[in-house]
Parts: sequence; C-alpha cells; structure tokens
Amino acid sequence: HGQAERRTMLGLLLPLAAPAQVRHAAGFDHGLFSACEGGSYPKGLLIDLNKERSDGGATVNNLGGYKGGDAISCAPISAETFTPGECGSCGCGCPDCGPPSSDPKEMVLGRVVHVFDGSGLSPSQELDLVITNMTTYMPWTSAANRMLGTFGEISVAANTETKFRFSFRDPDTGEEVAVEAGYEFCYMDFDTGPQPNNLNEEMRLCGFDNYFSHGKLPTYSTTKDYLCENIPTADYIRFTEESNGCLTAVALKEGKGSDNPKTWGDILMNLDSSGDGDGRFTTEILLGSSGLTCADYDKCPASGRSGYERKLIADDIIECTPGTTHPQAGVYPNGQGPSGVVGEDPLRYTLPKFFCAQYPGGTSGFEVTYKVGPSDSGMFGRNFVFGGTGAPSSCELACESAGSPEKVIFVIIHGAIGNEFWNTWYEGAYNALPPNTAAKLVYLRTGYSIPATANYLDRACSEADGVIISVPYADEESRRSIADRINSCLEQKPDLPYLLTNTDTAYDMTEYFSSGSRLSATFDGYIGSANYDMGTTCTILAVTKSMDSAMSGILPTADAVDSSMKIAVYWSENEQDNAGIEQRKDGIYQAVQQIGGMDQVEVRTTVSEIRSLSGHYVIALGTGAASELQQAGVSVDLQCGDDVDRGQLSFYGQSTYTQGLQAAGQMYAYLIRPTDGFGEEGSPSANLLPGAPQQTVGVVGVDSGEYEVVSPPYEPAFQQPSCPLKLAVITHAPTTDDIPPSPRKDADTFWEIWYVGSEDSKQDFDMTWYALGSDAASIASEMAKECDRADAIVITVPFEEGSSDYVTVDNAIKACQDKRPYLPIVTTNTDTYHNPKVISYVGSDNFHIGKMCSYAAFSADPQVFLGITEPTPSADLIESTYIIAYVPAVDSQNPSVLRRFEGIVERLSELGFPEGTAVKATSVEMVKSFKRASNKDNVKIMSLTFGGLADLACETGVTCDTKADFSCGDNLGSTDYYGQHVWSQGAGAVMQALTAARAKWIGAVGNADSVQKPVGVQAPAAKRAPFYDPFSYSQDKGDYGLRYKCTAGTFPVGISFEFDVATEFINNLGGIPGGPTVECTVEAEEGIYPPGGPDADCPCGCGCVCSDTSSTLPKELRYKAAGKYYDGKSHEPVEFDLVLTNLTHYKPFNSKSNGRGLADVDGLYEHSFADVSMAAGTDTTFLLTAVFEGGDINEPSNRVPMDGVEAELCAFDIDVGEYGGQPVMRETFAACGITDWFTNGKPPNDEHGGVLTVYPAVCDNVDYAEWMRVETTALTLDGDELSCIQATAIKTGTSSDNPSKIEDVLLTDCSVYDECAKDGVSGGPGHGRTGNLLDDAITCADYPDQSDVPASGEYPKGTGGSVPDHLKGMPYRYTIPRFVCFTFTSRTQSDKGFVFKLGVGPEAAGRTGGRNVLMSGAGVPTCTKAPPPPPPP
Repeated sequence: HGQAERRTMLGLLLPLAAPAQVRHAAGFDHGLFSACEGGSYPKGLLIDLNKERSDGGATVNNLGGYKGGDAISCAPISAETFTPGECGSCGCGCPDCGPPSSDPKEMVLGRVVHVFDGSGLSPSQELDLVITNMTTYMPWTSAANRMLGTFGEISVAANTETKFRFSFRDPDTGEEVAVEAGYEFCYMDFDTGPQPNNLNEEMRLCGFDNYFSHGKLPTYSTTKDYLCENIPTADYIRFTEESNGCLTAVALKEGKGSDNPKTWGDILMNLDSSGDGDGRFTTEILLGSSGLTCADYDKCPASGRSGYERKLIADDIIECTPGTTHPQAGVYPNGQGPSGVVGEDPLRYTLPKFFCAQYPGGTSGFEVTYKVGPSDSGMFGRNFVFGGTGAPSSCELACESAGSPEKVIFVIIHGAIGNEFWNTWYEGAYNALPPNTAAKLVYLRTGYSIPATANYLDRACSEADGVIISVPYADEESRRSIADRINSCLEQKPDLPYLLTNTDTAYDMTEYFSSGSRLSATFDGYIGSANYDMGTTCTILAVTKSMDSAMSGILPTADAVDSSMKIAVYWSENEQDNAGIEQRKDGIYQAVQQIGGMDQVEVRTTVSEIRSLSGHYVIALGTGAASELQQAGVSVDLQCGDDVDRGQLSFYGQSTYTQGLQAAGQMYAYLIRPTDGFGEEGSPSANLLPGAPQQTVGVVGVDSGEYEVVSPPYEPAFQQPSCPLKLAVITHAPTTDDIPPSPRKDADTFWEIWYVGSEDSKQDFDMTWYALGSDAASIASEMAKECDRADAIVITVPFEEGSSDYVTVDNAIKACQDKRPYLPIVTTNTDTYHNPKVISYVGSDNFHIGKMCSYAAFSADPQVFLGITEPTPSADLIESTYIIAYVPAVDSQNPSVLRRFEGIVERLSELGFPEGTAVKATSVEMVKSFKRASNKDNVKIMSLTFGGLADLACETGVTCDTKADFSCGDNLGSTDYYGQHVWSQGAGAVMQALTAARAKWIGAVGNADSVQKPVGVQAPAAKRAPFYDPFSYSQDKGDYGLRYKCTAGTFPVGISFEFDVATEFINNLGGIPGGPTVECTVEAEEGIYPPGGPDADCPCGCGCVCSDTSSTLPKELRYKAAGKYYDGKSHEPVEFDLVLTNLTHYKPFNSKSNGRGLADVDGLYEHSFADVSMAAGTDTTFLLTAVFEGGDINEPSNRVPMDGVEAELCAFDIDVGEYGGQPVMRETFAACGITDWFTNGKPPNDEHGGVLTVYPAVCDNVDYAEWMRVETTALTLDGDELSCIQATAIKTGTSSDNPSKIEDVLLTDCSVYDECAKDGVSGGPGHGRTGNLLDDAITCADYPDQSDVPASGEYPKGTGGSVPDHLKGMPYRYTIPRFVCFTFTSRTQSDKGFVFKLGVGPEAAGRTGGRNVLMSGAGVPTCTKAPPPPPPP
C-alpha cells in the first residue's frame, strides 16, 4: 500500500461510553419537570402544600375567626364538662383559647401555588392558597387547622355543614388570580365514626372536569401510574354524579386517627422506595414510601394475619396463608403505614379512602361543601384532609433554535424492522441533530438485502448531502455491488462524503473503489466497534471473570485459567451474513488458542445445537443471538456485542446509542463546517480501526465487589434556563496555541485542530473554550465556575491517577456532580481519569493504540490492523526488529502517552519478540544513541506524540537518522500513523455533551477504569426516548420515514396503534367466547358438519362446538393498551384500547381463532394481526372504537378524540377458497367513511400519507387487480347510507400463503417481485396448493428476459432470516398483492368509531366452513407547537 492509502486507513477515535451508577429521581413527583426534555421547561400549575412553616403550616390561620394551629392550647374536655351548643373561641372542643385574633377570618397557605410559564424550572409566579368559609363554620377544635405531613386539614364539628372556598391570591397585591392551567386537588381520609351513622363524612363539589381514585383511574394524570385498579374504592366511598355536573361523595367505612395518611407515600402505590434521591424536588412526596406495588394490596402478610383490634370500631381482620393472593389482605411493611405500627397496618384502612378532582383552567378557585354527621354524644368532629397534585401540563422549548442549513443525511443500514439495536442507534442519530433543524435524517433499513442497499445508494446519490452506511458483508459480490454504486455516484458527485458505521470489516474495501476517486483508499471515516478485538476482550472476561483483566487487554496464561472450562459460541443463523460478527467469533477462537490449556471453542449456529451441549460457558454474539437462546430457555453466560439489553445479561460490547449519535452528529458537523475548514486533514468522522473500539462493559455475577448495578438511564440536565444553552470545554491545551485558530485553515497543532472539531459540532450552543495547560488548580477552578452556569461540560484530566493534581481535579468534578447531579459531564482525550457518574469518555484507549502501533514495525497489511488477519511475524523479523519509541520530555510524565508505550511492549511480548525489542527515548539525543548502539536490521523510530514528529524531523533537503518512520497517537503530520483522529475527537466529545444536555441519554453511562478499578455495570432496559417505533422514521414528509418524531418545542397530536402490542384481551365478540382458551368439545375441519348436521347448534361456530358459552363479559373483542393517544401538550402518550363490536348479526366458524391468531403449544400468539373468524355464507358490519383504557364504548367521554386524526386499518389475505374446482367462501372487506385507500400497485393519494409506505413504499410493479377487485359501494346503517370502498377477492389461496406480520407483504426492493426464481419455475405444485391452484406456475424460460419476469419472484429460502418458514420459497404473488389499507380521518356512526363490513361467501353445497380475516393498522401523530385544548374527560 502506498503512503496515501496507509494514512487514510490508519486513523482512530474512541467514543467510549462505559456504564456506571447514577442517581435517579423518583417517578412520582407531581409531574415536576421529569417529562420535559433538556432545554425545555414546564408550563402549568403545581399546588405544593409541603412547606415547613410556623403556626401549623399556615401563613394566616384564622378560618371563620377561629385561631388555629399547633400553638393553640386547649384545656381537655370530657362528656361531663361539655355543654352542647356552648362553643368557644377555638371551637366546641376547645372553648377557651384566649382572645380572638385580629387576622382576617381565613386560612392562608402562603406561596404554595406555583405557576410555570415554560421559561424555566423555577415558577414564574407563586400564589397563596386561601381558604374561607362561605357559610357558617364551627370547628371541633381549631387547633387541628394546620398542615398534617404533606396535607392540609380543617377541623369541622359534628352535625355541621360548611361550604368552603379555595382561591388563588397574589401575595403582593392581595388580588385573586385566575390561573390559566388546569390542576388537581385531592381529598383524603374519607371515613365514618366508630358506630354506624356516627360522624359520617360527606362532600359535594361542582365545577370540576373529572374525578378519580384507586379503582377508578383517570384518563390523564401524573398520578395515574401510582393508582391501582384492584383497590375497590367503591366499597369505601359512594359517589353520586348529579345531572348538573356536581358530585356527592359519602364515606362508607369506619376509620380512626391511626390510619390517617400523612404523606403521598401512604396512599399511592408503585413508588420508588429509594426516595427522592437528589433533593431537588420541593415536595418530599416519598416520605413513608415503601416501594409497594398494586399486587401487594392483595398479598397476605408473612404473619398470616391482616388487621388488628381497633377500639370502638368493629374488628376488620383477615386470616390468610402467608404470601398468597387474598383480596385486600396487604399491609404496610416495616412500620411504613400511617400509624407506624410495624407490620400491622392494613393498606385497606387507608388507601381506598381518598379521591381527586380535576379542575379546569381559567378560574381563580373552587368551592367544596363538607358535612360531618351527628355523633351519639354530640361531641367531637372530623378533620377535612386535602392536598394538591396539580402538575405542569406541558413542556416548552426555552431556547428557539437559531436554525441550520438544510442538509440531507441518508443512513443505509443492514438492520431489519423492529431490531432493537438499530432502533437505539437511530435514537442517538436523531438526538444528535439540533432541534428544529432543517436537516433531514433519512433512515433506511435493508434487512441484509444487497439489491435494496444498491437501490438506496442510487437514491442517496441524487438526494443526499452525506451518506452513512453499514456494510456487514465479506463476500466479493456483495462488496463489489455496493462499491459499484458508490463509484458511479462519485463520478457525478465527487465530494459526496461516505461514512462507514457499525461493522469494521468493510473498511478495507480499497480494491473495489475506483482508482483516483476520493475513496480510492477507503471510506471517509468509520464509527463503530472493532469486532475482532471485542471477541478477544470477551474471551478474557469469560475466562477470568474479571473486568480489570478484560479491559487491560492482556491475555492470561494457560496456568491462570480453569483448564476444564469449555466455551460455546452461539452465532445466530440470522447473522451469518454479518462479517463483523464473524470477526467477533474469530477473535474469541484465536484468543482461546493463544491462551491454551482449554478445549477448543465450540461454535454453533442453531439453538438446538447449543441446547445439546453440556457444561459449557455460553457466549452469545449479540443481543439478537442472546434473545433467541433465552426465549428457548437456554442460559447465556455472556453477551458479546452491545449494550442494548442493559441489565438483562452480563455483556461487553459497543455503545449503541453513542454509535448512532457520533455517526450522524459528526456527519452533520462536517456538512455545515465553513468552507475555509482545515482541508484534507479533516474527516466527517473517526477513522476507527481495530484499536480501542466504541465499547461498553457490563458484568453480572462475577466474583468482585466492585461491580455496581445501575437501574435508570441518565436523565436530562435540569438547570435554570439559558438562551442559548451554554457549553464549557475545559482542556489542558497549551496556553501558547492559537485558539481559536485564525484563519481556520492554518490550524496545525493538535489542540488547534481539536478546537476546530469542537467548533464545528457545537451547533446552537454558546461554547466557552479553556486552554489551561497542565495547571490542575486552574482546571479545578474553572470547573467550579462552569458548574454554576453551564448546561454541559467537556473536560480533560491529564494526570496520573492518585497524584495530587488528579485528586484536585477529581474533587472539583465530584463536587459539581453532587451539586448538579443531572449536569452532563464528558471527559475526553486522556483515558487515565475514571468517574462512574460522568456521561462518557470520548478519546482513545492509549494502551490499545500502542498494541496496534507495534504492528507497524513488521507489517503494512491493513487486515492486520483491522484484526481480520492475525499477525504472524517470521523468526527473522522477530530477531531483527528494534523499536525506538520517542516521547518528548514535555510529555514524559503524561500517563496517556506512557500507556501507548506499555501497549507496544505488551503486544510484542504476546507475539514472541524478546524483551527489550522496544525502548523509550525522551530526547532526540537518546534516539540517536539507541540507533547507533543497535545491531538490528529492522530499526523503526516511532513518535508517540504529534509534537515529537517535529523534534525528529530533518531539515528540508537534509537526510538525517532521526526521522520518524511512524506516528503512534494521532493523524497529524505527513507520517504514516495509527491513532486518534483529532478533529473527530473534538467533534465527538462536544457532540455527546450537547446531546446529553438536550435529550435523555439512552445507554450506559460512566467513565470506566480501563486498568485498575473498572466499574463494570449494566442497567435494566432504559426508558425509550419519545416515539420509539418498530418502523424507520423521520420528521419531514419528504423523507422516506414515518412522520412520527417531533422536534424539541413541538408535541405530537394524534394516535398510534397496532393490534400486536396488546397483551390482554376481552374476547367475547358477539357474546361468543373466543381465543386460545376456548375448549372445543368438537373441533371440525372445513367441510365437516358437527354431530347433528347443518342445523346443529354451534355456540362457538360450527368449527368449534363449545360447552360453556356463559359469560358476564361485554360482547366485544377488546385489545387492551393497543394504542397511544398524544394530546399535543407533551411527549408522553395515554394508552387506549381498541374495541371491536358487531353492529349486525355475527357468526364465527371457530371463535377460538378470534383475537390475534391461533396459539401454538406454548400459548404464544402465532402472528401479529387482529383475527376475526367468519362463518361461510355470512356478512357482518363491525364497529372499531378507540376508548381510553378500560372505558365503556358507550360513554362518549371514554372515546379517544379522532377528528382530524390520520390512521389506517388494513386487511390481509383477501382470497377465495376452492372446492371441486369451483371458488367458495369469497372474502369481501368494505370500509366506510374513508378518505383514501392503498395497496401494492396503488399508492396513497398523498404520496407519503400511508403509514405502511415507510418501508420504503408500496410497489408499483405489483398488479393487485389480478387478485382483488376494488370498487365503491354503499352501506345502510340505522337509516343512514354510508359511502364505502370494498375489496373483493378474485384468486384462490390457502393458509400456507398467509402473512404472519406486516413485513411479509412489504418489500425493501420492489424489483425482487419480478426476479425469477433460481430454478426457473415460480409456483406450481407444492406450497400447500391443490386442484386448480396448480395452474399458477410461471416458467421463466417462456419469457424473453428470463431473469426479469413479472410476478415470478419468491420469498428467500434457507435457514434464519425474518421470513416465516411457511413462506420460504413461496411466490411473492401468493401473498403480497392481497392486502389493502383504508385511511380514515374522522369518526362515523354517531361519532363512535370506524365502520366496516366483512363478508365470506358460501361454501359448496352440503359443506360448512369459514375464513379468518386478518387486520392490522397504524396511526401517524402530527406535530404541533401550540398545545391544543385537552380532550374531553
């Protein structure tokens, strides 16, 4: 290879994101900001009564003229001293508490109402909550008018009734204030006295929108996740809804003071038992929380006894079997209940006795009438307990983006739809682009299809400004096909950048690119992992169980490992085309060979083969492989691949989120950099060769106490608003460098070029850059200063761990983390600093750089540097090689540089070179001396720094003996090199910091120690970023993706739904039990009548005679939580149910099929469609309704708002049966009130309107008209004539050609539909087809162009892949043309839902039968900036 090739190929950047423990804010926080992404802020109302104040917690405590609060002293009163009707200055139970107060006759809770305007985390206004009595008020004792824990309470005497007004008042002006936002207010401890009809509580409230409680969950509320459907509030409170919209609540169960709640933790479930965590919340809502779940409410305690004797109250004690489920037997654990009695307080004494009301905005208060019934003695009273849970209702972007150039980035990757790795990768890529950007990210998945890849490359050539591509293929044909498309494009657009990602094996494609083109050396850059090296690291981790050893990269000796250990590697059939994973496998195999002393690695490609092994340590190559084994019940010891399954398994691998982030972010930075950029030295990405890969480490179950487990993902920064957002970059760059370089093109030092990379990537952030040299005190000082002002920080720590300078900077960073735990901090450049709470480390693994540099002494083969080929130096080379590694005196104590030298020495030793082959020189004179003293033939001088190259350089035109042969460290200068790409390191560090400041961090976090004290951690599956979807997507209509993600400052409005995400059902369509649990006493095949003949009673259809048809369930087929509704005010959706009901008579053939397909032996659903069985010779009109979870479809307030919403309902497998050569049971599907329809061969009227066109579009070359007749028709329903579109089946089909999922009818490359089968015959005998169906064969030899014959393509054969086994080798035409989608945008049928009619024609005479109608659908939320009004309650 020539020098130009070597220089381009040997470059390195390490964006290392290793995990660690982070602090986590509790989930229930009154909605306090946790739903707002970084850079956006809450807008709405929060009522927070939890304030520590004197005088019982009230600013003014004189309600009704009765002094109140803990300071009131009341003489004890008894029946003997009590005189009915004689009540004193503090109530009937406190007749004499001194002279009246001169304060206004009101109770004022000062500044507890917080108004947020969307500009920051601090409220824009604080209001008083003022309570006044509008009718006569008498307390039992006003000393009880106070704050009780986090709630307020008001004493009310027995047999009295008072109307109270709660109003919002400006504390400065004294004026009432109408608040714009809605809010919630709750009423607790609603019970009766100890005897029947004694001191009963009753309340009446009006002017609210909705109310909720345990057992009656709200449609929208931040409290919803902490309420339980299984808690029967109706047994404790009787609610009566009045016709005028008011509500009366009457207490039904006894209670006493010991079961009164004092905090939210006493009455809510599913709370995080760890508490508030960082103290940033104003409400200590988790005081008393014990981490109970809804299931605990019905769990029998360990004592087997729930409840205790309560004086004056009838005993309510449950005896049960410990640990079993018993209704209402749960107790508060460990004294966490209101009374504090350990293990005795039943949850039922407290939890069901509260409810909340949701009040609309635009008012200055609300009114409540509270009544206490009489007592037998005439004494006592009740305390009216209340609290606010109002939450800011939306998030608004504090800083509007300054805008950005319109750039189009195509991402062409080999992943398939639904792949979790590539979904996470996309999240990183999307979040890396600035909000409200004009840039477009076109995300295209090929599913290992070379034709699809070629097709997308052609489209990218005409439309893209930059291309990111994964090439996992090793075979020449695939590589050449891809390279040919790129070569062709470069002839038209020679400057179009191509960035390789994910799989490193394709980096060596030099021979396929056109000579003289910009890519004649290789791709412009690479972001991803070094797979061979990953395999080596996984092996060390497996055999040592030590992350320290694994991260060191040093192979253990044979005597240090268990010789009886047997390793089995699972390489999934679905990944056999992935050369990167193959390299991972080879790395494991070679490492085991080098270690020695163990059996050889067993490599297996099927689950059954792995299952058959015994006593093996199982390594799965990637999360997909691990998932396949786990689903089959096979244990996995180590997942070697990536961090997608954080927390599920021990793992080592690439950081998926940051890989996508770096690829898209650096490409974008490259595209928008100024024209006077730094010329040929620049690159849109890292040239990451096998060196230190973008890896994440994770360990479970190893013998070390150092491995902590992280539970949450990193949360976005929570800081006061700053416009623009502020980024601080604190470096040890020399103070003498010209930073910023002027002009930019003259940037020629390491840090000048690093600065340019950071400047190109800072987007709309205001960046402050520090060049402080190695002055630890200055670095620490600026860190402390920026901690108070910055929104994100990048910092270098160039000191040896344990040194005083290291400790100084470390203390400053940790102090900042304690002060602002959600401030994103990224470390960069030097890998000797370790902190588990920073976001990540972006830079090089210097030890590994050194190991790779050692190869330069005896090899120029790029495959050696890539890890594709194991280096095999000859004996002569081993004997004759001598390396002089030069480290300038100024860097002689730099621990990162010294690590490079250590890596060189280690790798030479592993390869058999004698000790002393590499020596370190710290001056030019030492270099000369070492060279003169050496008698070796192969002497190589390596500079370990860029500055060292200048020291060793010869004067122009002069030959000298100190010129460096190789640069080990970075890509600067003209010398061949291996190491970090400087521009990319600066760009990457800044990119990760600003992305973390603006969006949730989906992935592991931390800066793991690579040698001495690694923190190997993993976290449970992190919460997905908003709008995770199994389809590819992007924001703009012009893209090929789903219009499904909203940029910062905008919010989705509309619906998203899919039947296959539902996990629970009500399966009683038409009152007929359905689903896999139905037991058929007679299960008949088509054509066979049950006993009794055609007139027999067929309760579950004539294909399933069932014995039990009694059911109290609604007559509906309900898919629970199958959809999500977005209200345009937040990114968080509300789930809803899809409910199918029949409007006309319905008769199934076998209702066992109803739901989501037939069940297999394990009870797992067979396919992802909704399935409705229809008996032959019947038709039925159905209504599909979307209702909020659990709602009654007949209640208008339960229905999801659908007006203007765009969504599709699709029908699949529309065909005709066949008997005796004649068509039977012809299917029809008529959709009414629709706006459009589409299928393969007929795109939607709006070119990008169809949800299913995302992958990538319906295919125009598919002739649906041969298979379906689509025409207009009409349907009369309740006297109204509805306009409909009906699809009628034309051709016959069988169950063997049914699709199993949506992807089975979509093609990534439409041309394969007409690509003739390899054997020259498409269709015909086989495929489950009989009779006249055999006539459907296509013989390609009968056509002029035998390779391109209409409709002759077939589904791929072979093992693995995403094609269901029953479709492999099946002609596409049997399945793909037989689906149709209908677009609807508004509700019909009395505003209830979507109306459609299914029909199945008759069977042959004397026979019975039926068809299963398969349906699917999807919705496309749109984005809005101004939140619309909330939907009706």
